[in-house]
Amino acid sequence: MGTKDDDAFRALCDEAERNPSIIGMFLGGSRGKGRPTPHSDYDVYVVVKDGLAAEVEASLRGESSPFHEFSKGNDVIVLDAAGLKIYPPWGHGDDMAYDYLRLKALIDKSGIVQGILDEKAKMHLNADILNAKIDAYVNFFYRSLKCVRDGYLLGARLEANISMGILIDLLFAFHDRPSPYGKYLEWELEAFPLEKLPIQISDLLINVKKVWDSADVDAQRYLFGVVERMSRDAGLHAQIDSWGEEPLRFMRDFEFGL
Repeated sequence: MGTKDDDAFRALCDEAERNPSIIGMFLGGSRGKGRPTPHSDYDVYVVVKDGLAAEVEASLRGESSPFHEFSKGNDVIVLDAAGLKIYPPWGHGDDMAYDYLRLKALIDKSGIVQGILDEKAKMHLNADILNAKIDAYVNFFYRSLKCVRDGYLLGARLEANISMGILIDLLFAFHDRPSPYGKYLEWELEAFPLEKLPIQISDLLINVKKVWDSADVDAQRYLFGVVERMSRDAGLHAQIDSWGEEPLRFMRDFEFGL
């Protein structure tokens, strides 16, 4: 048995199918990715013909609309195709790509909505961007080890935690994929594996957790080895080598307490 929101959403789908001003509809958020929880609301995107966004929004969200109550507790976003291409106005490019990854149009009368979603989910990476991500990861890893060496253990954890966020982003970037939000990380890795990753997913997650928990030196060095191998496999060895022989020896061989 569905909730009131479930019933209202089904009625909204029926309205979208009937309404000639509406050309498409899809769900975003956790429901759009097929990962809802009991706390998930509905993020409904309604795509309309050019120039009709305000009119359709009023008909769906206005006080006299049968969907007014539903729209108060859930997001109902009404856009034309051009608006969808640039939505949200404060987001852009690769930073927002994961929002649209794996979303499927529930209604697509014109055949263009799914194409827009697929385009918004694409990464736009090149060697310069990958090199910058590699360098950022190595920089924070190096700084963490230096903090350990010099006795700044809180600093070591702060630097290491920053490096882990960059590491996850980098591993997905090597696969031309946007990095997932934290709640989806394990699901993404299990359901859609990173084929170029030279270690088991379990090994990756175990070592990432060790770094997050304590800036564990062995785990940091292990993960650096993974990044170095993947960088070299991708032909990006120059970015690693640019750090120089002594810093690289320190990062590869440093052991806490020695």
